Amino acid sequence: MTQKRSGKTTGAARKSCIHTHCLVASLGHGAQPVPTTSEDQPDGATTNRSSSVSVFRTAFSTPYCLEELLGAGVELDKRGPPGTDGWPSSFEVAHLECLSCGSALGPSKKQHGAVSSALLLTHSYPFFTVDARLKQCQDSSCRAVHLPHPISTGVPLFNVSNCVFVSLEFYVDCRMLLSEGTPLSVAVSSKIRTLLIRTPNVVSKHTAADQTNVNQAHMELADHSYSMGPAHHTVDVEAGDLSRRVEDHLLERAIFTRNCAGFSVSAKEVAPFVNKLAQADVLVNTEHCKMSSFGTDDVPGDQGRLLDLIQTGQFHISELHTIAETELNSTCVACLLPINGKSNVAKRNDLQRLYDSILHGFCPCHVFTKAAGQTGGFYHLVCRHGVIYASKIITRRESVRDAVDLYLSLKFQPILLVCDSPCSFSKHLELRDRELSRRLWGDRRGCFEKPVAGKQPANDIDLPFIVPMEFRASSVGVLDEAGLLPLQHPVSGRTDRFVVGDRFHTTTNPHKLPLCRYHNIDNCVQGVLYKTSYAESQNHIRNLRRLRSSCAQTFETHFVYNRLMDFFHNQMVVDKQRQSLLETTQGCAISRGAFHRFLVSKQ
Repeated sequence: MTQKRSGKTTGAARKSCIHTHCLVASLGHGAQPVPTTSEDQPDGATTNRSSSVSVFRTAFSTPYCLEELLGAGVELDKRGPPGTDGWPSSFEVAHLECLSCGSALGPSKKQHGAVSSALLLTHSYPFFTVDARLKQCQDSSCRAVHLPHPISTGVPLFNVSNCVFVSLEFYVDCRMLLSEGTPLSVAVSSKIRTLLIRTPNVVSKHTAADQTNVNQAHMELADHSYSMGPAHHTVDVEAGDLSRRVEDHLLERAIFTRNCAGFSVSAKEVAPFVNKLAQADVLVNTEHCKMSSFGTDDVPGDQGRLLDLIQTGQFHISELHTIAETELNSTCVACLLPINGKSNVAKRNDLQRLYDSILHGFCPCHVFTKAAGQTGGFYHLVCRHGVIYASKIITRRESVRDAVDLYLSLKFQPILLVCDSPCSFSKHLELRDRELSRRLWGDRRGCFEKPVAGKQPANDIDLPFIVPMEFRASSVGVLDEAGLLPLQHPVSGRTDRFVVGDRFHTTTNPHKLPLCRYHNIDNCVQGVLYKTSYAESQNHIRNLRRLRSSCAQTFETHFVYNRLMDFFHNQMVVDKQRQSLLETTQGCAISRGAFHRFLVSKQ
């Protein structure tokens, strides 16, 4: 949903989007959002929004398992509408002290920006007016706004800006549609239209101001449901300081009806999404270090030969402009760079460009494209069971730097990594961190054996420790994390790592350099146990479900949206795994063991 904002924080009300105009037209009224009066409302100019967001984080949480609350909603529906023994007709903050600073709260009053009474939005009793009051901290340095939180008292309603109280059943419906890739604005708009058709008599009794709250129900839900997520305090994904900033921004918009400050972010702040249990101590993001000038044209020379010269000490990039002509010529020839008819300046530029191509993650064997005015998309790592365990927003042109950033952000690098550009991946990592790459694969450059020019790779390499655990003849335990050595993998017990190519790209778009053949997964006899198209399959699903919703998203919405979609996808995979275990291991108990693996034991 697109939405325009204008004026200062306390300025004119937000303008209606096309969905809101359609909604107003369907009601038969010409209602438009009405500017707010400040009577009996907290002073927006003196409200500390950061304190209010802090209170919201403390008090507003939605349980991951909603069955009990949804059952309570059914019982309230049976009892009747607001004003009876059913749904409440008024909502107030019960506590007397500020949850942020502990100071006394002021008297109950209406939400800043409210144009009339709030609306209750449930399937059985939609668009009923209710009274909603908030309290504000009296400490001048805090002034945090406290909204009523019905869920904390067992009432299954989610409070949106104290203007709309939405049943969790309604919310779950929208969440399910979102998980299937339906744009949230479409899901909310459709639900509201359906309720309007079902309840024409109730709706016709509303004033124009009440209709505006119906409009706001659509806009607020479409904007702010992202801030709830599947379970706001249980999503096991973390993306550093940016994640907190984005969440705070969306939560602020879920508290206040007036415009919030704009949101901006630099490429340096866009950290990867990595499951908290799989995170390294530091999330690595070098998006700002990319150079997007590399187009589809080939960069002359051989990256591997230049890297060999650097690692053996025969060439130092810092001495490029001072080396003698004889040494310059021999270096160019060793790197397969032409020298005939070229000046020394041109030769140095060629060497610098070849070095930059490694450093910035350019792959001569795999073309990365980028359209003007668009981001580079998403990069994600997927395990062999289909779980997305790390992903990253690409703000500039895609390169192997993205894959390396995710790789270095993991607590345990995978024993075998499958990607579409393994040759450039390993070279880039060796240039970035020679010591780390040496400990991971020595002189193998990520392959099963050391690449040697003019020699064909072996195709019968036997590495039993890379066999996936489900294919081993006997049950294999994992090492205790507390006793692991640096870079030691808890399953294999070794520090050896391998980087290979997927069969799809190897077959349809073979790599150009002879040494790339050493990255073929079928060079190892255990390679037949691995399928290599998980990432391509997930790309198809991602494009099918997510691109439909991303064309009009702001950055902060896009950021949280993809984070939630990763969660929904992983939730589906894990639920299928658990259900399969329940069906095949009847009479056994299923629990979580080390590294949160499923364990089956006899009861």
